[in-house]
Amino acid sequence: MKRNPWKIDQGATVLHQEMKETKEISSPSVASTNSDHTKPCWYWDKKDLAHTPSQLEGLDPATEARYRREGARFIFDVGTRLGLHYDTLATGIIYFHRFYMFHSFKQFPRYVTGACCLFLAGKVEETPKKCKDIIKTARSLLNDVQFGQFGDDPKVKGCVLKMVLVKSLVMQP
Repeated sequence: MKRNPWKIDQGATVLHQEMKETKEISSPSVASTNSDHTKPCWYWDKKDLAHTPSQLEGLDPATEARYRREGARFIFDVGTRLGLHYDTLATGIIYFHRFYMFHSFKQFPRYVTGACCLFLAGKVEETPKKCKDIIKTARSLLNDVQFGQFGDDPKVKGCVLKMVLVKSLVMQP
């Protein structure tokens, strides 16, 4: 019988083992540095920063750094327009950077990820905003090509990415 990785009561150690077995952790150096399970993997060495999933898929470091800046600025701008507190904005930006230590910019568009990170940060920091308000504000800030990343139904794409985001951020040891 396969264990449900969403059950918290099974413990982070078991979950981490399952994720390693199914190769859901896409940055092997992050998993190996945290094999003792004594602290969360919120800190990275320079070697980890040089081998992110985006770089392993061929994205050059300068482009990745630009995408990270653009995503952080997007979260800040959307959050400011929505009147969110700075701790919510900072939490969203941290979630954004952490997410891309486990996933590639080539697989997950930065503006959609940024919107989802801000949505999740609002819930965590108890300053929630509706998904439609975040998408509406994002639409006002982005050009047509950038907003095209959200697809035909932004709420559906956002919901799917929120699931991946929660699994990546909350379920990591």
